[in-house]
Amino acid sequence: VASLSTSTSTGLSSATSSISSLSTSTSTGINSLSTGLSSTDSSVASLSTSTSTGLSSATSSISSLSTSTSTGINSLSTGLSSTDSSVTSLSTSTSTGLSSATSSISSLSTSTSTGINSLSTGLSSTDSSVASLSTSTSTGLSSATSSISSLSTST
Repeated sequence: VASLSTSTSTGLSSATSSISSLSTSTSTGINSLSTGLSSTDSSVASLSTSTSTGLSSATSSISSLSTSTSTGINSLSTGLSSTDSSVTSLSTSTSTGLSSATSSISSLSTSTSTGINSLSTGLSSTDSSVASLSTSTSTGLSSATSSISSLSTST
């Protein structure tokens, strides 16, 4: 996984997501990239541009096998449970106001990214490499809370 993410936040945005499944990826919020891989030789990247000014809220709950769901403002979500898969992406988000993100995860090989400019990847396979550059500029109030209980999960 290789991704470049740049976020600038100055407004009111909230995102909440809860996930319980096998090899499921879900991205919820402002400019977030999330990928759950339970296979080999996989690489992920994507292009996403979001501009939000005001009040934005997104809520999603997912429970399934190898399912991808994207909810909110310009978010890319991909769930892979196979081999030789590639997805690519560049993410840039601009938001104005108060930003909070909350996520709880309980599953096997699940990756979830929630909030402003965050990259999260859960790998339970071989031949995987992760490289990520993340730059965030926040002006205002930003809080993030996450709790994780699972096997082979990265956040």
